[in-house]
Amino acid sequence: MPEPISYTLRFPSPQTHYAEVEALVPTDGHPQIELLMAVWTPGSYLVREYARNLEGIAAAGETGEPLLLVKTSKNRWQVETRGLPRVIVRYRVYAREMSVRTNFVDEGFAILNGAPTFLTLAGGSHRPHDVRVVLPPHWRASVCPLPPPPGAPADAANLYRAPDFDTLVDSPIYAGNAPVYRFEVAGRPHLLVNEGEG
Repeated sequence: MPEPISYTLRFPSPQTHYAEVEALVPTDGHPQIELLMAVWTPGSYLVREYARNLEGIAAAGETGEPLLLVKTSKNRWQVETRGLPRVIVRYRVYAREMSVRTNFVDEGFAILNGAPTFLTLAGGSHRPHDVRVVLPPHWRASVCPLPPPPGAPADAANLYRAPDFDTLVDSPIYAGNAPVYRFEVAGRPHLLVNEGEG
């Protein structure tokens, strides 16, 4: 199985409507890698301009040395790897539109959709994609339909694995304090996350 792309999501100042993303991206030994952001989202197949909400994108090695990153088109970036096995890509996502195809972050909660949040490797969408959510101190939990990565503790919180990029972008992430109701329909687990209850 290919090495996963591993993302860490943080909300250091959620009242500013930003999510911070750190992606640990395997290079598979290539001198350059190309990253892309989707221009579509499940169920809404118009061309979208999600990359316009990315800010401060930069690449580095795992020990912190800066790497050259160049935007090559509206939704693609090229990173010079210097032969490193993995690179770290960091960026901020402005999230102030609440819909089923965009992102929303506020003081009390966040709802993130995959397409406007995650960069991935061009041609690498079939590898696993792991997500770790780091919550602000006043948020209790994150909720996502994805399971934890293999080997994670059974009660692992805020850790998720998608088997591929398509599954990742079809698995929204909620973080905050909403009541969560779990139930089954025809043997399938469902979650109702009721933000604003009461």
